[in-house]
Amino acid sequence: MLWSVCVAFLLPVLVRASKPTAAQLKMMDIGLAQFMHFSVNPWSSIEHNCVGNNPKCIPASVFNPSNLSTDQWVEAAVSMGAGEICLTAHHEGGFCLWDTKYSSYSVMHSPYGKDVVAQFVASCKKYGVKPCYYMGPNANGYLTNHENYSAAAFVDAQLGMLRELLTNYGSDYVSRLWWDHYPSGCGGLAPCPEGSFPEAWPRFVSLVRELSPSTIICPGPDCDGHQGESGLGKYPVWFPCTPEASNGTELRCSDHAPSAHLAGFHPYEACVTMHNGWFCKGSGEETSNIWWSAKDIWDHYMSSVGIGWVNTLNAPPGTTGQIPPKLVESMNSFGKALGELLKPVTSAAVLKGASVACSNSTSLELDFGKTVTFNAIMTREDLSEGQHIATYGIDYFDATTSNWVTFEGLAPGKVMGVGIHGLSVGARMIDFVPETRSNKVRFRCTSSIGSHGIARLHSFSVHKGQAPSGEPSAILI
Repeated sequence: MLWSVCVAFLLPVLVRASKPTAAQLKMMDIGLAQFMHFSVNPWSSIEHNCVGNNPKCIPASVFNPSNLSTDQWVEAAVSMGAGEICLTAHHEGGFCLWDTKYSSYSVMHSPYGKDVVAQFVASCKKYGVKPCYYMGPNANGYLTNHENYSAAAFVDAQLGMLRELLTNYGSDYVSRLWWDHYPSGCGGLAPCPEGSFPEAWPRFVSLVRELSPSTIICPGPDCDGHQGESGLGKYPVWFPCTPEASNGTELRCSDHAPSAHLAGFHPYEACVTMHNGWFCKGSGEETSNIWWSAKDIWDHYMSSVGIGWVNTLNAPPGTTGQIPPKLVESMNSFGKALGELLKPVTSAAVLKGASVACSNSTSLELDFGKTVTFNAIMTREDLSEGQHIATYGIDYFDATTSNWVTFEGLAPGKVMGVGIHGLSVGARMIDFVPETRSNKVRFRCTSSIGSHGIARLHSFSVHKGQAPSGEPSAILI
């Protein structure tokens, strides 16, 4: 009996990585999302309505889109390859795009007079795209600056609006909530009465968990979201982090590192607008509007989604109620190029659901059965049990020498280019390589996070594609 106890104490303790939630896994799987900044703003020159230096609210009477089509919004998202579309149900100013009983500043008090959110949800369902809402709990300029709500009344009204969005159009149907200014207090672009925030944040989190448990809040307590507004990620991408809580609610998760000793898990989300503003100016056809090219979208995708981030790209409608044609054309061209890239070069060029020990002595091999030409390799880690790959290498078989050849690494400090990234894989890694002809490729996990020592891949596949043609837009030069 004593011998058994001694042996138990000598056994090594396996240290495993922290695990994501089901909602986090779904968001990372989507990767690319589309933002829809739409409100009274296109009928004005004001970018931030009812807040900061513009506390006077643009009147609801200006909102009257001439040809609003939520189908067009979602069709554009589908053509770009986005799996989620995030509508500013109410932006910082507080103008509501739905029939709410908590404010008179809404579409129902405008000449348009119809519930835009109801149309949006129907279109998302029609095209199989997941709906997301931007609705900042601590930002409503109309209630704060125009109606002078008390802290208690403000919180009650904002909670009521959130409840309406989560329940009036379905049950647990919202993919994501995009909470701007989380977890800050009041001031600047977050107009709210003193004493309401940050104290009220746990109440809003609790309401979401109760009414819509599968909804991820990002930016919010479920991710490191709104990482600047460049739409560009940073590499390497480590999801394990140290959670910080208040009143039993996780507010943030910091100090990300490739460590199995950290209790938290947070994906990263970037956002950017494909226009020279978050809101369209007029119809979008005016010369004051500058729109991204397909190449701009490609570069931002590869520098974010292509390294394991989520990216939310803004496609703002104009006063017509539709995304302007110039941007739609760019989105279509990008989507076609991305679709071509994502196709494996042959049906044998994809491996799914495999595991490999993290050492140079073992590998996962793809044998195509014939020689193929490729220039990209996509690797996705199975993150259901946490992030495990700390470093990796990829080789191709050179038939002329009968040797395996290791692809060179990407230049230090670069996020996008030709070469293997070599550190994190995470949710998604697209490595571009010189155009290569070979019949076999292999993946090696060379070190792991924690002592588990096993990497689980969601998939490992080989591709060929190229960026769409076009010059960068004037915004990005």
